[in-house]
Amino acid sequence: TLFNTIKPSMSNTSLSDMNDMDDRDSSRALNNDFGRDSSIHYPRFSVMERRNSSIGGGSVASSKTYSVGRRPFNRNRSSLASTSKYVKAVDDIAKLERRSLNICWVKYLRNLDDQREYLPPSKYALPENMPNQSFLSQLQTHMIRNFIVSTRNLWSRLLDSSILVLASALVCGINGTLEVTNEDISTASFYILMISDDYRPLMSQFSQLFNYAMSSNSDLELFYLTIGVIVSLLVALQAARAMVDKRVEFFREAGSGNNISAYFIALNITTMIEYMLQMALVAAVVFWLRNTLTNYSVFFVFFGLLAWTSSAWSFFFAGFIPPQNLSVMIGFFVTFSGLIFGGGLPPFDYGFIYESPVNEVLCGVVSPTRFFTESMVVSEYRCLPEQSGFTYNAAIATNFSESESSFSSLNYGLRDVDSIIDRSCSGWFWGALPFFLVGLTLRVIACILFHVQHRDEQAKRSFWDDMKRHGKIKDYTLVAGACCLAIGVVGCTVYSILKGEMTEATYSR
Repeated sequence: TLFNTIKPSMSNTSLSDMNDMDDRDSSRALNNDFGRDSSIHYPRFSVMERRNSSIGGGSVASSKTYSVGRRPFNRNRSSLASTSKYVKAVDDIAKLERRSLNICWVKYLRNLDDQREYLPPSKYALPENMPNQSFLSQLQTHMIRNFIVSTRNLWSRLLDSSILVLASALVCGINGTLEVTNEDISTASFYILMISDDYRPLMSQFSQLFNYAMSSNSDLELFYLTIGVIVSLLVALQAARAMVDKRVEFFREAGSGNNISAYFIALNITTMIEYMLQMALVAAVVFWLRNTLTNYSVFFVFFGLLAWTSSAWSFFFAGFIPPQNLSVMIGFFVTFSGLIFGGGLPPFDYGFIYESPVNEVLCGVVSPTRFFTESMVVSEYRCLPEQSGFTYNAAIATNFSESESSFSSLNYGLRDVDSIIDRSCSGWFWGALPFFLVGLTLRVIACILFHVQHRDEQAKRSFWDDMKRHGKIKDYTLVAGACCLAIGVVGCTVYSILKGEMTEATYSR
């Protein structure tokens, strides 16, 4: 029987061991701890019969009075002839000791004035199972917590925003203000233009007539490609850091039974609010320093979509890339795909992109800068007057086809040739929908991966093993719904990229 006193020397001393001591050693051991409280509880004899030790509750002084009044047994182990007899005798002695201890405790308990501390508690019902919070309640809780964490890390957020603004300002400072036209001398044959009454020879000279506006295309395209890659890289690294920092928190929430989708959606919402505020600052700086032709809303929309798609790639790779390699993977992928498949550099320029639907889908999905660069360049050129060759009035220029415009010559907007020729300084938003759907598709796939991957770190069985052992109709329905959702968003993304018909002249060119 364990005397669980505070002093370490007595914490492992049992009453059965104290029988081997003489009365003087036992008294000295108890006197050393006199006045100190202990936690000892002596159960009924039936319990003591089943177990070898018991724990009591009360002061050490009471334990001393009780222990001194108990008559110890004298063991004569030398008379045991064999090991089996010795073991049996020890068991019998232990039973007698436990019975004697129980009898002594009952007698001692009856003499106590206040027995309430030693009585068993009254019967009570087991606590009811706490129901899980609803999806919306968990979503709200996660969002509030994320906002609190962001407020506490305000200085870090301001530093990230300052780096983004500084990088954008440096790119604008290096490239200077916007110049959509230059002083290049036209190489058109004025002899053909003067002596011929047929409009067809005139059409052959259009590319030379409008060269003063088209020649600035390379600088304009390079600027938006450069700033797009830099901004998308910085945003993607921020999103990767958010996923790594909250990785342990995410697994803890998933292991405790909370809804993974609610946590993932809340993280996406709160981070996107931060990124949109950052993009509002970046768009304002670029809009002011570049002295652009279009309005501010165009910059805000497409910089926001750039952050939306770039961060989506971080969430996507976080589903299966180890955290120690996530930043390197994100940096390589965003930089490589943004530069190579963005459409601004050969061999994967816009002529190659519009060559086949496969190239359009590949570059549109893989590169975060594909729709950003094209949309910004077209928005600038679309504000030019008709004599620039980019826009014209179809009611007046009856012999002028869409395939002869400067947009078609530069391979811009070939899926939207009907509306791209209308002059407007409010931007060109054909690429906004596929740009948004690419980011949404990546997020849906990332959410599914979080349900399937890293199950061991969430204190769960593997997904397939769990479905095989405990899968119900409801679970199979959810899995089928998730697959249908993923297929649906992928199909909508592909359709939005390929929407619009290119003319036969555009294909042949």
